[in-house]
Parts: sequence; C-alpha cells; structure tokens
Amino acid sequence: MLLIYLTSVVVFLLILLVLAQAACVKYYLINLRKSQATSNADDFHPHVTVVLCLRGCDPALDVCLESLLSQDYENYRVVCVLDSEQDPAYSRVKTRSENPRLEIQIAPPDNFNRSLKCNSLVHAFGSIEDPVVVLVDADATVDNQWLAELIAPLKSPHVVASSANRWFLPDARERGSCIRHFWNLAAAPQMFTYQVTWGGSLALKTDFIRESGLLKAWSKALFEDASVRHFAKQAGKQVVMLPALLIPNNESITVAGATRWIERQLLDTKLYHSCFPWVVIHAFSVLITLCSALAVLPALVLGGLYSWVIALGIALGLFFGFYLWAWQQLESQARAALRKRGCRIEGSPPRGITALSAIAATQVIYTLAVVRVLFKKSVIWRGINYRIKRPYDIEMVGYRPMAIKNTKANESI
Repeated sequence: MLLIYLTSVVVFLLILLVLAQAACVKYYLINLRKSQATSNADDFHPHVTVVLCLRGCDPALDVCLESLLSQDYENYRVVCVLDSEQDPAYSRVKTRSENPRLEIQIAPPDNFNRSLKCNSLVHAFGSIEDPVVVLVDADATVDNQWLAELIAPLKSPHVVASSANRWFLPDARERGSCIRHFWNLAAAPQMFTYQVTWGGSLALKTDFIRESGLLKAWSKALFEDASVRHFAKQAGKQVVMLPALLIPNNESITVAGATRWIERQLLDTKLYHSCFPWVVIHAFSVLITLCSALAVLPALVLGGLYSWVIALGIALGLFFGFYLWAWQQLESQARAALRKRGCRIEGSPPRGITALSAIAATQVIYTLAVVRVLFKKSVIWRGINYRIKRPYDIEMVGYRPMAIKNTKANESI
C-alpha cells in the first residue's frame, strides 16, 4: 500500500535525521568540554598583529577596543583599519591613539572588485611583519586571556589557523535577537564539524596567508573567513577549532536584520566553503520530511492505520525531543564555558512558549534563507551593495563612507 510505504520512508528519515544531528551535536559537546578542561595559553609567545576592520560604530566598539588593548600578552599590537576618516568609528578610535599598542590606518577602496573588509585586510598586510595575525570583529568583547589561547594551537608546525566562535545572549523579549541566537546555536556544531572558520576571532600564520594564495584571494573576494580551510587543505596544513573560546554577544537585532544576517552567513559558506551542499541537503531534508509527516498523518487516521499513526508519532516525538535536548545541552554548556572565562552573563535564555515560537520562526526563516541564497546575485553589507558574479568576481556598487545611523544604542549594524 502506497500510504504505508510513504509512512515507513518518513519514519526512517525522521530517525535518520535525529541520529545524524545527534552525532554532530554530541561530537561538538564532547570537544567543547574537552577544550574547556584543557584550555591553556601554553608557552607560545610570538609577535602578533591584531587586525580590526571597522565600518560604522558597533554598539560594543568601545568595550571591544578596551578589551583588545588589555590582553595579558606582551608581544602584540592592534591595527584598526577604516575606509574613511569620515566614518563615525574613526573619532572613537582616535581617542585611544596615544596607546602605544594601537595603530590606525585609513584604506580607501582602490579596487572595486572586492569588499571593503577584504580591501582593508589587503591594505593592512602591506605593513605586517609579525609571524602571526589575528582577525577580530568590532562586536567581540574578549577576556584578557583570549589572544594567548587563540594563537596557542599555532605552535604546531602543522597548524596554520585557529578559530573561535560567538555566542549570542539575547533579550528574551526581542524576537529578532532570539531568532539569531537559535540559528547560531544550531550552526555552531556544524561550523565546528565542517571547520568553518569565523573572521571575528581567527588566528593565522602570516607566511601561510601570503604563500598559500589566501591574500591574493582576498584581493578579489567578498568575505575573508570561510575560505581559510580550503587554502589550508591545499597546503597540507590543519585548522584548529576552539569551541570553548566563545565570544559573548548581547547586541539586539530586528527580525529583518536577523534574516539578512543569516543570509550573509549562508552566502559566505556558499561562496567559499565546500560544506554548503550539505547545508542545503540538511535544510530541505528537514523541511520535506516534516511536511510529509504532516501530510500522511491525517490519511493514516482516516484509514484506521493506528499502528502506523503510533509509529509516526514516536518518530516525531524523537525528532522534537532531540531538538529540546540539543537546545538545552548546547545552551547550558556554552554558558558554562563563558562563565568559566569570567564573562558576564545577564538574564536567562528564552524559555517556554517564547523559545518554541522563536525556534519555529528560525526554522522557517533558515529554510527561506537557503532558498534565497541559492539564487542570490547581490548583497548589501554595511551600506554597500555588492554584485556577485562568481566567488572571486565581485563588484562594489556606489561606494560612500559610512554615515551615522540613528539606531538603538545596542542594535547590531
């Protein structure tokens, strides 16, 4: 009977999805606990250049600068790169120009075939001689051991890059912030498993950047981070992910802003990482399987096939039970890691109906974002429109310095 056959396939797919996702989450949690227990700065202390590319005043910019300039590490400098002195962030950085560790560079775009961030990186590397470079974002507030722990894996001659990840701490009353949080929560195990590096906390060996062709790739790229694994693999080198070195972020964002943010993360992966087909397969597998389950369930009830109704109900229970378990485990373990690092955590995670509605909204927005990214030919990023022909064929349209935006005090740019 066709209905029984379809039901058996749906039950099988639900169980398969649970097992595959549970394995990924468990692998991540084991490594999070392991790296949390063994986290140390070792005795590796090379000279380091920390590069902070700025465009606009991120809500945490002042705190970020203060934390970067207060690292418990001797041999480092911080280079802030902006595309214009008219940028509102310039005056904020300028107030700290007397700090001997801080250097400010202005990098107006001299090439419209790359993003402003990649343009700033290419400009900065014209004066970098230190053996290690660390990329960081302005929404990162780091503890004073962050730099030492981030670069520690680079002591190995086989390792050319190490990366941490962010963890959002949303106000439970803000739907957009909750959606971004739950998407990131689900993405973290995948990023760890696939080694998708994040440019907001990324350490790299300078020789690798220049010799592998990565710097040349940045000279015509939109994003800088997801491509690192590809170039490391080509060079026969390793990338190390540091799941316990989480960077807290409590910025707020609207639903529309969260949607655009999710699309940019997926676009980065689509253009520069080999795991994107698996991301697409996973998104559509979940969507098709759940829709199929909801479609066959009424037919089973009307047909009196109650044993199959029970079987499908158990499979759906396992599926949603897994999501509940994964959400609770990931949230509690991440917050434990942040507390161990001395990070201040305000408020509690979303709970109850608020959490369930945000998770449901996240799944819908995520699936729609995957579809949109499959056909996306342009993106607006920090006020600039970029046309995308191919991963390394980008056109910046209509450059202008960053304007002052009247947003909420804690709202993401």
